[in-house]
Amino acid sequence: MKKNIISLFASAFFLSSITSHVLAQNAKGGKVEYEQFNYFVFEERPEIPEWKEFIKTLPGQTKDNMVLLFDQNAALYKQSSKPEDAMDARMKKGIAQYEAFLAPKPMTRMTYHDFKTGELIDQLSFMSRFFILESKVKARPWKIGVKQVEILGYTCREAAYKNGDETITAWFTTDIPISAGPAEYEGLPGLILAVEVNGRNAILATNVDLTFQVEGEITKPKEGQKVKGKQFDAIVQEKIKEWTASGGPQGTPGRSKMTRLMF
Repeated sequence: MKKNIISLFASAFFLSSITSHVLAQNAKGGKVEYEQFNYFVFEERPEIPEWKEFIKTLPGQTKDNMVLLFDQNAALYKQSSKPEDAMDARMKKGIAQYEAFLAPKPMTRMTYHDFKTGELIDQLSFMSRFFILESKVKARPWKIGVKQVEILGYTCREAAYKNGDETITAWFTTDIPISAGPAEYEGLPGLILAVEVNGRNAILATNVDLTFQVEGEITKPKEGQKVKGKQFDAIVQEKIKEWTASGGPQGTPGRSKMTRLMF
């Protein structure tokens, strides 16, 4: 009897694996949930006795819950509606208090990628305003390696390229033959489930749902002023100059610095 139960379990597991693999290969769309990590390096302020203790209370990293929706034609990467962890929310509050003393900076809210036209549309927020930045997908010099890892049951292959001093490594699965991925990372013969920068986790998939119905949910971001790249850069620089000239929050421009590594 025990042998029959074990055989039945093994058969069921085998059939389940085959079914999942076939589903992935035939996927016409789906949803992937990711954790996107942010890392911070804070400036030392020896002239302020309390400063060292203050930055000890700040987290070295936080994470955002993100989601990628995709079908055969396009993909949309955006903030997830998944409830935020209470601890992570408190850490972000501390970072927000610190950032109040820093120069304003733009943040990417969502990224839309049209597979057929190569169109890339980013919605950015900057100083309470939204902007729509239209561009074309840039070909990245990916070099596919031989290393493999398993992520959420999918066999993923390594691909990497150099970007200045950074080595960007992506882990993609050909089991889901969609040339897409989180944020601006794409261009591989399979869905990207993880991204590393200099060997450190940047983006990691936490759930893949190939049964999710995406009809009507993958739409181009529309809210915001349409701008070109150089035009937006000019707007950012001008507003930062105005912020600095006005003294910034509480009249302390540039007195605090933080390196925020966002991927």
